[in-house]
Amino acid sequence: MDSDRVVPTSQSRLQRVAKWIDPESAAVVTILLGVFQMMLSAPFFYTGQSLPKLFILPIVIGLVFVTGGSFTMANERSPSMLVLQGCIYSNSIGLVGALLAFCVYCYNLSTAHSDWQCPNKDNLDCPPQNYAAFSWSVSLLLLIFDAVAVFMHSLLSVCALKTLRTQ
Repeated sequence: MDSDRVVPTSQSRLQRVAKWIDPESAAVVTILLGVFQMMLSAPFFYTGQSLPKLFILPIVIGLVFVTGGSFTMANERSPSMLVLQGCIYSNSIGLVGALLAFCVYCYNLSTAHSDWQCPNKDNLDCPPQNYAAFSWSVSLLLLIFDAVAVFMHSLLSVCALKTLRTQ
């Protein structure tokens, strides 16, 4: 690494936008959201989606979330201009990806198959309705995790851009 690209420690740590924001904690939450997204891709593979190959989206989005959180954590531990730029790029890409995934998950929930009916009224012995409820709940979990990730990536992006702007 070039010595002119390294910035002293006190100057390139992420600045807080508000007092209650801790970038290191936000980075850990972002990494966990990415891991949860990747873990939910396995049951999402077995659900009936309206879009083919939709189970790949949580894997890709999860990897982007983990990358953004990792760059933020790396910048908090050993700050440098190069890591700060990686933090900005990865969190910005994560924000755009999270917004796109949010739209896709909303579409998937709106086109869920809720018209499956069983002849008997007992919901416990009706596999199609149980399957539809499982599919809907996995999609809803992905949507909730993605909505939180939108907030976290926008927060981390603002902190990183504010830090870059002050240097």
